[in-house]
Amino acid sequence: MAYNCVHLPAGYKVEIETTAGSGTYTDLGVTMADGSLAWTYDTLKITGSRAEAIKNAYKNMKMEAAFSLAQLDLANIAKLTGGATAYTAQAGTPVADATYTLVANGWSFDTFYPFPNQQYNGVVPTSISADNGGAIVEQTDYFVMQDDAGVWGFMVIDTASTATTANLVMTYSYTPAASRTLTGGSASVDIAARAMKISKELDTGKWWIMTIYAAVNTAGLTFTLPRYDADDISTLEVTMEGQLDTTRSDLDQLFSIVDQYGAAGI
Repeated sequence: MAYNCVHLPAGYKVEIETTAGSGTYTDLGVTMADGSLAWTYDTLKITGSRAEAIKNAYKNMKMEAAFSLAQLDLANIAKLTGGATAYTAQAGTPVADATYTLVANGWSFDTFYPFPNQQYNGVVPTSISADNGGAIVEQTDYFVMQDDAGVWGFMVIDTASTATTANLVMTYSYTPAASRTLTGGSASVDIAARAMKISKELDTGKWWIMTIYAAVNTAGLTFTLPRYDADDISTLEVTMEGQLDTTRSDLDQLFSIVDQYGAAGI
């Protein structure tokens, strides 16, 4: 038989829905150690008065995802808590007319390039202009946009005014964050479930992707605090529980697994 369902260690990445129900995802960044996914349920066996089997069933299905985050971005941690924490960013000193240069013959059309600096509050940078051997026009020669993680950047298209053989210089203004703050604590709070994706690249351009439709944090936030001389870094230990999304079709309310190898089984 073919052994195309055997998966070698390839690492994994974790994404969380940027906003509950949005269908767009934020990459939570570097993970550490081994992660795990566990689909569990209670088994229900109903028997008659003479121990004859009447029905076997599963109930209380859930999917638990556990992983360690190395990039402790407070904005992303707030997304993991589903509304149990509040994230704020404090404005720093505004920076006017920052420049970002893509060197001639080192950039491409129809490619997203993020601005190296972002606004503290996540809005689009201001006073954006572009020079590609001469001024080029937004909405005609280039477009300013966000990627799935909410990062602002731009994309240049092939027009009579643009050429990859010339330097591309973007000028913009922004206000960086002076600090970021995460707060938590409430007698009672409503939690919004968010979709999650846990995926790994099996081979070049091919992925194994699990989507959990409605995940909530069930273990709070556990930060590791290594000693100063430890050969390790601080991490955040996360446990998310996938619950049934009853608005979806039967047998498709908890998770899906997509294997781009096209194997018959996992």
